[in-house]
Amino acid sequence: LTPALPGASQTNSGTFHVNNSLTLTQTATSPSFTNRGTVAVANFVGWSVTGGTTPTVINTGAVTIGSGSSWSVTDGTLDLSAGTVSGAGTLAVSNAAVSFTNTTVTVIINFTNVTTAPITIAGGETLRVGGGSLDAPIDNQGLLLVAGTVAFNGALTTGAGSTLRVGGLPGHTVLTIANGFTNAGTLELTNTTAGYNAALTVTA
Repeated sequence: LTPALPGASQTNSGTFHVNNSLTLTQTATSPSFTNRGTVAVANFVGWSVTGGTTPTVINTGAVTIGSGSSWSVTDGTLDLSAGTVSGAGTLAVSNAAVSFTNTTVTVIINFTNVTTAPITIAGGETLRVGGGSLDAPIDNQGLLLVAGTVAFNGALTTGAGSTLRVGGLPGHTVLTIANGFTNAGTLELTNTTAGYNAALTVTA
């Protein structure tokens, strides 16, 4: 289902259930979609928000992504600095500027050509990266979980008591770190079953 939303601004303040594949395409030049209520993405479906030239997606409510499901946001700006995005599914962001914290977003995130502010993972927090690349500096004082094919192109700092876990989710994992770093915490290369590999490459 791909409904076209001609208005410049769309807001959900109620409960929005996504039970089948859904793409929201907004046709205004600079459209925005704001969730102030609840969005529930059911198992094994996708929800995509796209459209316009500089779309903005803002969440101040609650988005739950079920196991095997995904929420994709393409282009423009994605503001997840408030509200929550949780569940066993995946958030996929491409060609966008994204803002989030590790308390507002607890799902696996796939990054493709995104810009972010420097990322800090505080003690007791977890960032789950399921694919793509990050150019922003990363300061890990908590748990940084990596799965899939991932590249960290910015500086990586690890604090005492932190953990960088490469693997641990179904599938092969390859992490490439573009700059050398001093590991002050725990570095784990692991897998879920004997059939999967975990690899770490530091290129400089």
